[in-house]
Parts: sequence; C-alpha cells; structure tokens
Amino acid sequence: MKFSSLLTLALALASGSLHAQQNNNQYFQEQQRIQQQQHHAEQARQGYMRSQQGNVDEPAGHWKTTWGSITTDAVRGVLGSAIGQESQAAAEAAAVADCQAKGGTACRIQLSYYNQCAAMILGSKVFNVASAATVEEATRLGVGKCEKEDTNCRLYFSACTKPEFVRN
Repeated sequence: MKFSSLLTLALALASGSLHAQQNNNQYFQEQQRIQQQQHHAEQARQGYMRSQQGNVDEPAGHWKTTWGSITTDAVRGVLGSAIGQESQAAAEAAAVADCQAKGGTACRIQLSYYNQCAAMILGSKVFNVASAATVEEATRLGVGKCEKEDTNCRLYFSACTKPEFVRN
C-alpha cells in the first residue's frame, strides 16, 4: 500500500474515531439531560404529594377497645357469647346472660378477650377455647391444643371483637 493511501486511511480512521467520540459525548449529555428531567419531575411529584398530605383532614377521635367473652354450661351443652362490649366485666356479664337465656344454669366463663378473635374447638371428649388476631389463627391454636389430648377436633364457634373508632 502506498504511503498516501495509508495516510488517507489513518486520517479516515482518526476522523471516524473523533466522530464516534463526539457521538458518545452527545449520547452521554442527552442521558444526563434526561436524568435531570426525571429528577426534577420526581421532586415536583414529591412536593405535590407532601402538599396533598398536608391538606388531608384527619378525623378527630380515638380508638376504643372492645371486649368479648365465651361462657358454657358444660352439663347442658349451652354456649353463651358476647362481643363489642366496653369492658371485660361487661363482656362476661353479657356472655353469662346469653348462656342463661339459652337454658344454661351453671354458666362458666371460658375466655374473655379484647380486640381479637376467639374460637371454640370441640373434640370427641373435650373442648377448648383460644384467641388470636384472626379466626384462622385462633382455630389453628385451639385445634392444636385439642389434638394433644383428643380426636375429631373441629371448630364449633368463633367470634371477633375489634377496636372501634370513636369520633370526637
């Protein structure tokens, strides 16, 4: 190859390399510009969200605990229950009254609970009660306890009492 051809080729390659470098610089500048736009847009979105949150009226009030209770007359096979009561004593009194209204005479409190769920589990020979955040969890706990000493363990009764929001 002639020297002039080599020189022309070298100049063309250098020119192409320079052109590629300019294209890369333009690409990176464009990427930076896009990132800056996205950053400004995200800042504007966050500012808008903060301004909206500041305008939200929070309801005035408080959460009130509610109680539930389960009672039984084991001899007569009567179950009494109460939910949504203001105190443990009120829940127990209401559950005993429910048991007696259904024909129970020796109604005994089996469980009192608040802001959660309760389950009564029956087995072939015994029963038990359990409480937890959900009926499913209370049932699982009660069945597990029942299966340690009995067979044919199953859910017989469940109820939940949850906190109530009281507006001022």
